[in-house]
Amino acid sequence: MRRKDREKDKNFALEIIDKVSFGVMTIVESAYSIPLSFARDGDFLYFHGAKIGLKNSLLEKEGHVRIVFVGDNYLPDPISHEEIMENPKKLAKLFTLKYESAIVEGTCSLIEDKKERDLALTLICKKFYPDLDDYIKMAVDMNGDITACYKIKIEEISGKSNIS
Repeated sequence: MRRKDREKDKNFALEIIDKVSFGVMTIVESAYSIPLSFARDGDFLYFHGAKIGLKNSLLEKEGHVRIVFVGDNYLPDPISHEEIMENPKKLAKLFTLKYESAIVEGTCSLIEDKKERDLALTLICKKFYPDLDDYIKMAVDMNGDITACYKIKIEEISGKSNIS
C-alpha cells in the first residue's frame, strides 16, 4: 500500500466487511466483477446466488477472487474562501473524498454440504435480519435446495481509511 498513513489493521477491515451491505467481487483471471451480499464467520466469507450463470461457470474454472468493500464515505467539511486564499494547498483537501475500505483476496469454492450451505444462508440472512430466526429457518428450508452457496477463505486482507 502506497499511503501507509491510511493503512488499517485486519480488525478494522473485518469491521468494514461486517457493517456494509455488499462488496464487489472480481474473479481475478477473467476480470469478471459482480456486487454481492456477504456474511462472515471467522476467516470465511459466504455469499449465495442462482445455481447456474456466468459467475458459477467462471468460479468452476478459477476460484481466486478479490472483493472490495467500501464503508463510510462522504465529502469533507467545506473550506472557506479565506482559508483557501491564505493557504492554497488546503484546496486539495476540499476535493478529497473521505472513505474507509477493505480488500480481501482468497479462494472461492462451492459449498456442497447441505449443513454448511444452510449455515451460510442463515449467516447471510442474520446479517440483515438478526431477530427473525424463525422466518430465516423457514426461508432456508424452502429455498436451500434451489440456491448455490459459496465460501471464500480469506487469505489476504487490508483496510484503508482517511477518516480521522
